[in-house]
Amino acid sequence: MKRHLWGLALAGVLIGVAGCASDPTADISGTPARIVPTYTKMFMFPGDSLVVTAQVRDEQGGSLAIPVTVTSSDAAIAAVGEDPLPPFEDTRFWVRADGAGGATLTLTAEGVTEEILVAVFPDVFEGDVSFVTSAVLDTVVVGVGTSGLQFIPGETAVLIDGTTARIVSATPGEIKAIPMTVAALTDVTLTVENVLFLPGTEFESTIATLDGAAPVSVTGEDNEPGNNDSGTATPLVLGTPFEGLIDGQDVRDYLSFTLATDRSVDIIISFDGNGADPDIDAALRNSALGSAGGCSMGTAAQPEECTTSVLPAGTYYVRIDWYDSGSAAPPHWYRVLVQ
Repeated sequence: MKRHLWGLALAGVLIGVAGCASDPTADISGTPARIVPTYTKMFMFPGDSLVVTAQVRDEQGGSLAIPVTVTSSDAAIAAVGEDPLPPFEDTRFWVRADGAGGATLTLTAEGVTEEILVAVFPDVFEGDVSFVTSAVLDTVVVGVGTSGLQFIPGETAVLIDGTTARIVSATPGEIKAIPMTVAALTDVTLTVENVLFLPGTEFESTIATLDGAAPVSVTGEDNEPGNNDSGTATPLVLGTPFEGLIDGQDVRDYLSFTLATDRSVDIIISFDGNGADPDIDAALRNSALGSAGGCSMGTAAQPEECTTSVLPAGTYYVRIDWYDSGSAAPPHWYRVLVQ
């Protein structure tokens, strides 16, 4: 019986000794170590407003009821203000996007600092937009100007009234594209897709789509609804590419060229498709609209190519036919080069 009592007494001593041992984390518990905000990077448009919660924690992750001070590096871009609603152990504040650009919110609490990056996207594209009008199709020239944006060659797209334009050339600062429309369009929307915002900075991010700040107008294909027969054929300049469009209401175009002397020519016709995409055929005709030079390009090749036999001096016609739209929506672009 006494042995049992002695055992209990010893256990009590051991427990007492263990209870007196120091807590190795006591010096970090309750000491602010970091600030944990709802966001570390925010993407907004002018006029947007968001409420953010910031919590002070110690090294063990415990929440501390310590207020956080918030300042903005540029209140004209990202304004901040208090939003003192429960839970009161956290700091709540609102962020309002007042202008496009990047701003940093600095959060401080008893010597601890945290930052939130705020990227406020422009709500419209305000780059440089101009048109080069040709006898056939307009070329739209879109430059970034001072918009704070950058194009991504191979990824940025230009849309005219919702239809993707054909990119002729693209650099980070400028894109040239041909609107894919046979008809003239007045006061329509120009849209750029996949553009880089504030490149090379910590605020860098991609904007999926931005409409232009002002409507645009394009002339379409000036020779439509003409050039559908030899009598209204569009003249070609030998050695100079010609670009045109055909669609469901305009399935055939005629182009003409004149040879001053007997000679053979190469004809190359490329278009916007491969495989299941459009199949555009062509044929060379003489003045009597019969076949000429052995060039009937009615294959599924892309491009269609032919070298003629020696042709007598005179006028010839290249007939462009929309054979099959495939899976691609019209209109379809084509380029003809006779050399």
